[in-house]
Amino acid sequence: MARQRKTQASEASTTVTKGNGRIMPLSNEQIMALLSKTRQKGVYTDRLNEFLASGEQGIEVNSTWPDLGGKKATTLKQGFEAAKDKKEANEGADKVIVKTDEEKVYLINLALVEGVEAA
Repeated sequence: MARQRKTQASEASTTVTKGNGRIMPLSNEQIMALLSKTRQKGVYTDRLNEFLASGEQGIEVNSTWPDLGGKKATTLKQGFEAAKDKKEANEGADKVIVKTDEEKVYLINLALVEGVEAA
């Protein structure tokens, strides 16, 4: 049996139109808010390794990485504590402590802080 040809009516029904045809862009704040609620595999290990490679003694996580800024302090602390034990973590990860102060989270590299012995 021969195949039927598409008619203009059936082709028109498969065309998708969105609203009034305008694209509604997201603001940077909206994107950051969405990313802060997104789970990404390995993000804490990647950020921990980035911190270790930076050579900084300490950083505030919330302001350093705005995409993590919307997460609760307890979530961030747990994520970084778990990242320290991963095999993908750079050497020296065991010398990093994760501190919270209200809703702020800090990473401190004890190996670089003078006068403090790393545990």
